[in-house]
Amino acid sequence: MTAAALDNGPEAGWQARLEPGETLLWQGRPDGRLVFVWRHAVEAVLAAGFSFGTLILVGMFLLLLPQLVALAVLPGVVFFGLMAFFLGPWMHLRDAYRRRNTRYALTTRRAIVAQSDRNGRVAVRSFPISPDSPIGTAWDSVTFARMRVRRGGRSQDLDIGFERIGEDAKLVHDHLLAIKRGQIAGLT
Repeated sequence: MTAAALDNGPEAGWQARLEPGETLLWQGRPDGRLVFVWRHAVEAVLAAGFSFGTLILVGMFLLLLPQLVALAVLPGVVFFGLMAFFLGPWMHLRDAYRRRNTRYALTTRRAIVAQSDRNGRVAVRSFPISPDSPIGTAWDSVTFARMRVRRGGRSQDLDIGFERIGEDAKLVHDHLLAIKRGQIAGLT
């Protein structure tokens, strides 16, 4: 399935992914706008520090400009500038790009998350909804699964769900609770 097939709606993209007897209840996309993501707040503060360091080094470069010693400051300007970019705006740009290339679907049995990459490949992950699924909700997001991930030698639980779906979060949460309780079994 290509990213273009996902853009054409459920008939073109999701129907091929459904199992026999499964019905599509909801499909949507997260808000792909560039927003400040609070989980990157520490990196944003560090980026501000590196930006300040860049300004100081640029000032030193301009003060020392007539002399050859000014060239010794340039590697620091490049390093501090790159660190400021990759710790600041890059984190938020990457998050917005990931959300723009994500599609969600909820069926009578499972939740589906499809993400496309730069090359047009689509990775589809499916999470069955069962009576013991950890259903949760936030301001505009809904969680339905928990996965244990290992990063840097440490393990942590990661909540999986539909993020930044706006006003549809209430509807999706209600559907998830109904599936979990067994009130929506097949709709066939």
